[in-house]
Amino acid sequence: MSSDDTVIQVPHAKVKLAIIAWLASKGTSVPADALMVIDAQGNVTIDLDTAIEVMPVLPVPVPPITPPLAPTAPAAPKSLDPGAPFSLHCIATCFGYQDPGDKGIGAWGHDNNNPTTVGGTVPIPILEATLGGVHASLVQGYTVSVICLDSGKSALNVDITDDGPGASVDGKHGLLVGKDGVLHAFDMTCGLCKVLGVKYDPNDSSYNVIWWLNDPNGNPVEMKGLDAPKKVV
Repeated sequence: MSSDDTVIQVPHAKVKLAIIAWLASKGTSVPADALMVIDAQGNVTIDLDTAIEVMPVLPVPVPPITPPLAPTAPAAPKSLDPGAPFSLHCIATCFGYQDPGDKGIGAWGHDNNNPTTVGGTVPIPILEATLGGVHASLVQGYTVSVICLDSGKSALNVDITDDGPGASVDGKHGLLVGKDGVLHAFDMTCGLCKVLGVKYDPNDSSYNVIWWLNDPNGNPVEMKGLDAPKKVV
């Protein structure tokens, strides 16, 4: 504020603050940034529309942190499993299509070197003890059903397209067993791997499966021959 002998000057800003304070005492709230005009007659006009409304900043709710769930294997349809003495839980490998260790043609003429062939194998000791031999007339009409525990998928009444896997043990047909004592007693074609939702690789693939034999009427057959000599792989 400045003054001389006859004139007192009050800065506009202080006049505005004084008017805002006076209005507040009368119950009228005026934003500090509202436009105020004093005309030549001393009338004061306050334009409330020019005020910038500042919204309060509300805290942003933070969602609770949920710890990640550990991955779990898909639930296999074990209700299909007929159980002992019909089914066998073992390791299955892949064979047939572009398989350097297999000729591609099954024991009964099936074309296993084909990505669309859906088939499984049965070891010779099991065929001999369960069906009486490996001749086509004895195997004809029989199928296998398999549950892949790694993918949770199953395939029922699949053609038996070859014999095996197995090895000769002391001149006899034997079964393959891992160092952990689990049998390696089932092979799957490329087409069967696709049905079960697993990768086909004849060189380096193995899966946990449950499989069993079905008679021509689709009924599970008691599995025999598991007491055959074993070769550790």
